[in-house]
Amino acid sequence: MSSIRLQIINGTYDNNSAYANVLTYISKKYLTGGYGYYPLDINSVIFDFEQSKCCSQFESPRNLWHFILTFSPEYNHHPDYFFMELANQIAFVFCRDYQVYYGLDKDTDNPHIHFAVNAYSYHPDAELLSDLKMEHISHYILSELQHIFPNINVRLAYSKEDL
Repeated sequence: MSSIRLQIINGTYDNNSAYANVLTYISKKYLTGGYGYYPLDINSVIFDFEQSKCCSQFESPRNLWHFILTFSPEYNHHPDYFFMELANQIAFVFCRDYQVYYGLDKDTDNPHIHFAVNAYSYHPDAELLSDLKMEHISHYILSELQHIFPNINVRLAYSKEDL
């Protein structure tokens, strides 16, 4: 049976190199996109994410959220624009308040899209992307995916990753 899994990586991403590590990792994917930064090169993307944190009126131990949308192998035949359009729709959920960067990975049997969402808004007085807010958004994304793919098993998963 076809399936789609939205996997939230539970790492805290609280170290000084979290932005550079995750964003650089995503930048090496097959195709990338996102919102809220000037895409001169990956260093400018990292700088823009860091600037949001520096300008924020809030503090958090979390710098960013990393999650992955994974598709079962039957999706390998889908064209790139199928994945990138879906990634863009998910990124659009965040982009009014938070920077988001994503990359399509087709190097495995399961095509998947990595997302990095800044926990700090680029509006200095806007609230952080907290655990509770991310939980609500995750369930919203899940329900939208279920609506788009009514006959597909869509599920949410959590995992630990240290970066």
